[in-house]
Amino acid sequence: MKKYSLHIIIVLCLLNVISFMKISNLQSSLQNMESNLSSRISNVSSEVGNIYSNIDKRLKRQSSIIDYMDYEFGKINQNDLTIPVTFSLTPKEITKSSVVTLDVAGKNVTMKRNGATFTTIIPVSIFDGFTPKVIIEDGDILKNEQLNDFSIGNIKDRVLPVLYAFLDGHSSYSSGEYKRTGNLNIEYKQAESGVAFTEARLVIKIDDKVISDKKISPNREWDRFDYEIDEKIALENEQTCTITVIAIDALGLEHHCVVDRWVKSDSNDRPEPHYFGDEIIYKANGELVYKPEYIEL
Repeated sequence: MKKYSLHIIIVLCLLNVISFMKISNLQSSLQNMESNLSSRISNVSSEVGNIYSNIDKRLKRQSSIIDYMDYEFGKINQNDLTIPVTFSLTPKEITKSSVVTLDVAGKNVTMKRNGATFTTIIPVSIFDGFTPKVIIEDGDILKNEQLNDFSIGNIKDRVLPVLYAFLDGHSSYSSGEYKRTGNLNIEYKQAESGVAFTEARLVIKIDDKVISDKKISPNREWDRFDYEIDEKIALENEQTCTITVIAIDALGLEHHCVVDRWVKSDSNDRPEPHYFGDEIIYKANGELVYKPEYIEL
């Protein structure tokens, strides 16, 4: 009897194992089906989105008064930091008496005609953006269109290198001394114009006084590098210590990135809130030429 019961138990255990394996396989199959279904739904949604996008583009082309539009950047003027932009466009409908005007960055310029194509060159500040507006005048008939597809938020990001600098590590204050250690990571986004950074410096200031200014970039061409920070700085009450990376580009512009700021106070020794890593740009003479609106100096 005991032997019979043992056989029953073994059979039941085997059945449980088999059932568990089947359930596990079933769960895996359901998960695969669910994954495949989600993938197919995502693909369908993407295809529908592309269809709507293509329809929208075709409707815009049909309703547009322009058949062709393009622009090209010239060489930066280092004196006034403007860049000539050559615009070229072809209207869909014109007559011999048609006059085409282009409104760019607040400047209205009558375009020169060459057959069915109109061109003009407009100098624009590299720290501005633009959304071209075309105006076609033919006697008493006036047509205009804002060309949103050719908008540029900020020319700077195309023609100047963009500096990124971040400092990790540890900061502390004790017995009149501020200590800052860590790894400084510096890199930049290259510009379409070919303008590059030529050197980088690490500048430490107490309030407005520079107490340290040293070159930290490698003696070679670079687009990124790391630099170890280990600084001990005497800091008195109500003083602020600021550590800034300054990269100089081929135009002589100085790109400043504040990577650390510490305020010494009786009430609270603390790092001061700041948009670390965001660049501010100055001329070599100290004139501010670019600052994000959200940064307060």
